Amino acid sequence: MSNSEFMSDERVGYSLLKAFLAGDVNANRCYAGLSPDEQRRLVSGAQSLHTPDEVASYVWDYLDRQEG
Repeated sequence: MSNSEFMSDERVGYSLLKAFLAGDVNANRCYAGLSPDEQRRLVSGAQSLHTPDEVASYVWDYLDRQEG
């Protein structure tokens, strides 16, 4: 098993998160408004996700909590 295969799981979530933020202007604007610390937390939480739906749901839940 190569090192890149070992890393692939968390890369999936990260790639999906980047794609989601690139495709959703509102989410991207909210994300840009987070502190660097909050952005890191959001990204690390998304690393374990595997589908675009999971990522979208996670991101909006996270952003809703930040606004509260």
